[in-house]
Amino acid sequence: MKLASYMVSAAILLGAKVASAQTAPPTDNGGWNGAQAPAPSATEQRLNESESKDSGRALELVWARAEAGGTYINMTSFSQQNMDLKQDAAGGPNYSVAAGVRLVMLTLGVRAKLNQLSALNLWQVNGVAGVHIPAGDWDPNITVYGGYSFSGKLSADSLKTATAGEPTKDVTVTGFNAGVGIAVDYYIAKMISLGAGVNGEALFLKREKTPLPAEFSLLPQAQQDAIKASPYYQNSGSSVGYGISGGLRLGVHF
Repeated sequence: MKLASYMVSAAILLGAKVASAQTAPPTDNGGWNGAQAPAPSATEQRLNESESKDSGRALELVWARAEAGGTYINMTSFSQQNMDLKQDAAGGPNYSVAAGVRLVMLTLGVRAKLNQLSALNLWQVNGVAGVHIPAGDWDPNITVYGGYSFSGKLSADSLKTATAGEPTKDVTVTGFNAGVGIAVDYYIAKMISLGAGVNGEALFLKREKTPLPAEFSLLPQAQQDAIKASPYYQNSGSSVGYGISGGLRLGVHF
């Protein structure tokens, strides 16, 4: 009997110790009953460090930019056929505005640009795609772009052949352009950047055959003959050229 009593008492004490171990609160290191918690992995440490640091730049979804600089364009440097332009190369200021969206390192947008040349005003409406490499407050990037180019009316000084009856107001140039640009922006604030960039592009231009002026039939015969003899009324023209530009820019980012 005494042996049985001792065995029952021992069983009760063992059960109490097991229950106490199972219900003990966790220790400060995350283990139970003094067990050591596993150390965080190197990946977890890097994530925690990057999460705790503030680069000073907000997450960017939408951007807009204004730019001003200079442009040089040669409309017939590679080839030309019947363009008949006396001043086919010129320089001058340029102004542009652009806007779009940003997906981490990629940007997509549209840009409108005015090249205010001495021979003509060449407008360009382009789609733009870029890759950015953020480095703190610096944001170097490379872009490709392409779209539609068109001129205002050409001045008489830009035409190779004099035309009678002031028909020069109807001579225009249209076409397409495609190019690449390199730029560096610096974020002076979370939502504002200043930068500079350069662009190089190919131009594929065309001069349409000029229609006869509305008052053509009322003109003297000699003037009608001179207009008909003008190459601008006889043929269309085409050319392949290039343009280079550069400037400073101001961006806002949301």
